Amino acid sequence: MAERINAGYTIIQSVPVGDTEFVLGKNKKAPDLYVTWRCDGGTNYYWGHYFSDFHRAQTDLFDRALEKAQWDEEHAPKKSCQTEKYSIPCYSPWGTVIGANTICDGVYYVSTRTHSGIMVGQNVARAFMSPSALRCGVVKDNFNCFEREHDAPVAIRELLDAKKMTEPVNDCYAPGEYSKFINARVKQFHPEYWQDRQRRLEAAARNKREKERER
Repeated sequence: MAERINAGYTIIQSVPVGDTEFVLGKNKKAPDLYVTWRCDGGTNYYWGHYFSDFHRAQTDLFDRALEKAQWDEEHAPKKSCQTEKYSIPCYSPWGTVIGANTICDGVYYVSTRTHSGIMVGQNVARAFMSPSALRCGVVKDNFNCFEREHDAPVAIRELLDAKKMTEPVNDCYAPGEYSKFINARVKQFHPEYWQDRQRRLEAAARNKREKERER
């Protein structure tokens, strides 16, 4: 994807909402390192909010996107939410879904009015997630659901291990830094899962060594 630059700021993150998007830009030479804009048509940037701290800028990005999604929902014609088995979920353990990004087939990062998390279709989850990982979430309809703060890092760890998700490398995360962050969150909130994962990795390494010796 081509690099996007506006007013000297390189766009490093984007959250689409309907027919528009909200973006986060960074300019190392500017007094305020970060900015969030609303952007229409991919080139029309406006309503800039400027910050010196990345985490405040990223929070503003998500808050603006969520506010727009809420406004769209409140003013959209009411309609039934009949979905196929693993189309984007309409309901979550945290309320009605008002925004969703597809991570991979059957896996979604969803937002509600007050919360967010990762939802994985049950058949998809059973195909690549360990039993210990599934126990870290809750079930809603046909989805295994992982709350943003405490449980989603487990889902992300499994997605990375299964190579269904690529570790981001950008101005915010150097190579390997994202995995370190996720691992720390997993060990903090789900130490039993982490211990089980370590045992599985060690067993896989032993099996690999034994097969190599047999050759």
